[in-house]
Parts: sequence; structure tokens; C-alpha cells
Amino acid sequence: MDTIPAFIWRNLPQLLAIADVGTGIVKAMQPNATAAELTNARGEVLNWFALQARLGQAQYEASVRAVCAQLGIQEAVLLQVLATQLQTQEQAGGMADITRVLQGLATDLRTYARPDLVGQILSVGSFLIGADAAAHIRRLAVQAERMATSLERIGDNVYSQNARGDGFPGHVHAFVRSMDEAHSGNRSADVGLATNQPKDKTETKEPTSHTTPHYFVVFNQSTTWHPEFDKINRATPLGDHFLGYSHDLDELVAFLVNVARPRLGPEPVLHILMPTIGQVAIKESLTFPDALGPFRVTGQLGESGIPMVYVCMPRRIDQQNLRHVGLLRPPPRWVLLQHIGLPLPFLHEWLFTTLEPVYFDDPYYAIPTFGSMPFYGNAYVPAEPIPPRVLGQSRGP
Repeated sequence: MDTIPAFIWRNLPQLLAIADVGTGIVKAMQPNATAAELTNARGEVLNWFALQARLGQAQYEASVRAVCAQLGIQEAVLLQVLATQLQTQEQAGGMADITRVLQGLATDLRTYARPDLVGQILSVGSFLIGADAAAHIRRLAVQAERMATSLERIGDNVYSQNARGDGFPGHVHAFVRSMDEAHSGNRSADVGLATNQPKDKTETKEPTSHTTPHYFVVFNQSTTWHPEFDKINRATPLGDHFLGYSHDLDELVAFLVNVARPRLGPEPVLHILMPTIGQVAIKESLTFPDALGPFRVTGQLGESGIPMVYVCMPRRIDQQNLRHVGLLRPPPRWVLLQHIGLPLPFLHEWLFTTLEPVYFDDPYYAIPTFGSMPFYGNAYVPAEPIPPRVLGQSRGP
């Protein structure tokens, strides 16, 4: 039924009297009642019928029959009206709830602070930009040999700032808008907040139907574009599905895991967008925490067709969720193994000592070397890469 028959609302005072909802609601149904009073009264009626249903099916059916007899309508008509209105109220209430949650998350992201996490990538020199990033990508990009010709042009990406320049805030706004529109689908899917613990991180398949909510945040290491971006967003709001931006990747991931995911529930896909005006390489080996749940990391391709952002994420589960983001091999690691003494039978533990291994990360000298002298021996050989560090967690001492 598309619309509620007008005669039902005209006979609402009789409906209230028969139902014996209460004098408070009856008073609200005066002839000169305002639209707001009518809306409130209608809501009370629907709530009363819901209460009757909870008290017992027999009492509910008796009330429906009495109302239908007074109004001269079929029971099916009234039941359809009630069902339609209850569904509308539930949807409106759900949308209001999710809107409040999203607005709260956007506010909280602006003030979220984790001093123990900020700058962890920068502190070990793993965040490279411009020419340094381009050189590192040429050397350690996955399948670099197959892309040799294209990688020779990666320097073109460094100068993409000349194409966008001061327009970067507008570029970020347009990027977010484009991604949001691509995943908008049916926003009614947002109704229904967190009821379970987040699921483990798995590959997020492209939805076959528009039923999965998608939310977006932006990561960019600079803050200079924030004021102009905020100005643009005030004039043309991106909507509640855009949660905000951050200049620190660890802090952003911690927010998504500890604040956003518990409020949004396990199903929505969280998108980390990485727009940039120059080449970026994050050479530290990293992984996203399982508690992040379904996610995507999306970058952009530069003028040369090569990704603007490259990351080192050796785990396949992370790689499956990267879009237009290049992959780096872990930096090579070598180890110096040493011993002193004489390895004599039966006297080994008294005359022979193995020293602690000495590791070298991404060393200039990378040739296996072996040495042997009286009372001393060594071997300089490749070692296993450092396991990926979990983003959003403190590196520790």
C-alpha cells in the first residue's frame, strides 16, 4: 500500500478512544492540533499496538477487531497500515542512529591522539618521498624486472605536483567523492549498528549487491592541505560516510580498530584512501591488524601509469586488499655469524664460543663472505627479513 488512507487519520480520535490509550494522547488529538502533535499522537498509537502485540496475540487481535468495527474497514487494511508505519519508524530510527554514530566518529577522529604511536614510520627513516622514493621503488619494487621500462619513467610522478599544485585539497575532495559514489549503493544497508565483535581480517570481495556499507578516511603525511580541504568540504559536504583524515598511518589504524570498528560493527568495509602529489614509498615491512576487519587501501596511478604510493606488505592477506598501490620487497637483511676458540672434540664447550649474531639491514655490502683464522671464524650471509610490524600498535622498546 503506497499511502495511508486519509479516512483512517480522520477517525483517529475514535481509534484512540476505542483503544483506551490514555487521556494524555486523547488531549493531543484536539481539532486545532498542530502537525507535530498529530505526528506524536500517531506514534503513540503505533507504540500502543506494538505493546498489545507483546502482551499477547489474543489481546492484540481483539483490539484490531474493535477498531475495524468502529471504523468500518477490513482488518487486512488496518494491519497493512500499521505494518507500513512501524517499518517506516524503525528505518527512520535506524538511520538517525547511524547518522549520530558517523558524526561522532568524524568528530572523534579530529581529536584522537596516540602519542605512543605517532611518528613510528618516520622515526626509522622508512617514509620516503620524491626522488628518494623513486630510487627505492626502482630497486625493490615487486616484479621490477618486468616493469623496468615503466619504472624508468617513475620520475614523472615526482612532478605531478606541478599538474595539481595548490589544487590538491580539491583533488582529495574529488577523490573521496568519486570513491563514495562508486560504493554508495543502497544506504539503507547502514541501518543496524554494532552487535558483534569485529570479524577477522579477510579479503573483501567486491559486493554483488549494494548492501554493504562503505566508509572512507584519508591518509596523507602532510597537513598543509587541511584548511583548504575543510573549506571545500563545508561548501560541498562529502556526507557522513567520510569519517575524516590523518597524517599518521599508525594513529589512523589505531582509531579504526579501537574506535570506529566497535561502533560500526563487523560488516562495513573501511577504506583508507592515499592521495598524494608526489611519489611515496613506505619501506618498513608492515601488516594491518586482523581486528581491522574488512578493509581496502586505495591509491592512485601517476601520469606514467605507475602507482603513486608503494608499500612493503609481504602478507598476502594485505596484498589482496590493495588497489592502485604498489608493492615493495622487504629490504635485504644480512647477518654476521662469529665464533672464537678451538672446536675440539670433548673440549668444545670450554674452548669454543659462538658470539651473538650481528644483523645489517639493507647494507651496502651484500656479498657472502667467509673467514677462518686461528681461534676465530665468521660468515657473512643473507638472513631472513624482519617480520612485518602490525600497524596501529606500539613498536615497543
